[in-house]
Amino acid sequence: DGVDGFERLSLEWPGADDAVLVDWVEDTDSATGPIRQRFVQLAAQVGANRVTTVIAVAPEADFEAAGVLDVLRTLRLDES
Repeated sequence: DGVDGFERLSLEWPGADDAVLVDWVEDTDSATGPIRQRFVQLAAQVGANRVTTVIAVAPEADFEAAGVLDVLRTLRLDES
């Protein structure tokens, strides 16, 4: 049990002062039993007082085909 493949990457994100991408895999419980899921979390600082966080989640085996990273890539930030 626990987290596997944990990776943390600082990156540039349009509209963010700072951004961090975290990627990991873990088992989660469901009504039908445990599911091996992949999580990708983007935390982006916009201005001095705001951090926006978006998490993409899908079963590990289906993660790429599910297109959840495509959805995460659509995030646009502004300071208003």
